Amino acid sequence: MALKGVPAAPYVEAGPALAAGLAALMKPAGDDRSALRNGVLTRWGTLVQSGALDEARMLLLVNLVQTTLKLRRREVRRAAEMREGEQAMEIEIADEIETTWADKLLQRGREQGIEQGIERGIERGRIGGALAARREDIVRVLQARFGTAPTVVQQRLEEADQPRLDRLFDAALRAATLDGFMTALQES
Repeated sequence: MALKGVPAAPYVEAGPALAAGLAALMKPAGDDRSALRNGVLTRWGTLVQSGALDEARMLLLVNLVQTTLKLRRREVRRAAEMREGEQAMEIEIADEIETTWADKLLQRGREQGIEQGIERGIERGRIGGALAARREDIVRVLQARFGTAPTVVQQRLEEADQPRLDRLFDAALRAATLDGFMTALQES
């Protein structure tokens, strides 16, 4: 059944929240899409206030209206006129729902961004800590075996990534002399 030609008004005013959402796909009374949009949003606001619709489902339905019932310029002007007229209360409720929806999406995005940032920071910290620990291990092995770890070695270790540090650690354990390790350092 094609919804485009079905009158929207009965579905906005009665029945479940989904019926009001589907009304966004139907024929608005007098071809007034802004009134239809505001009616749908107001209906949902009433359902949320009565406890018949939870906010999570309302957000999904608001997204449906936002994507399927885009207002044209004249409809935007009509909505502005309605704000000034007797329907101001309904428009305020509709605007509050939309603002709340947008704010919640932004807040969720911020929270996800913060979580991802924290996770990345923790991961970088782990990697940085692992690299620092491996550098310290190499220096300790060189000091224990040869009595020293020259500054040039420490500087070159700062530039090395994990695989190279692993190879150099093995070289520090196997090298017969400090010069032997220095050769491995230059080759790696």
